[in-house]
Amino acid sequence: MITLQEKKTSQHDVKLFRQEQPMNIPNEVNIAGISIRVEFATDLPEGCIGKADYQNQKIIINKDFAGRHLTEQTFYHELVHWILFVMGEDELKGNERFVDLFSHFIYQAVGKQDTVQATGKCLSCATKAA
Repeated sequence: MITLQEKKTSQHDVKLFRQEQPMNIPNEVNIAGISIRVEFATDLPEGCIGKADYQNQKIIINKDFAGRHLTEQTFYHELVHWILFVMGEDELKGNERFVDLFSHFIYQAVGKQDTVQATGKCLSCATKAA
């Protein structure tokens, strides 16, 4: 679970979010034959951005908390929790540092669709894209 203390945003970011491209988050994912619904909510506990709900086979994301990129990153964070849950990796599943780092790598590799601008420079690393 990602909380406010781990990821912060401003009201300015939320306003920018509403003007950005649509989010790149599926309605459902399948992990080892298990269908997991992705839902957006505003009634998560105080400071909670996302949650892997194992009992109800869901990923729940606070849709009003942050901008597009942080919301997409939250999806990948909760997806990693789910993958580790299905693998039976309870220790890793509870290691927020591992889950967060691993989800950032996945998001950068496959989730983030606008990393290269027209200039050909990567937004996340400011180097020339290949």
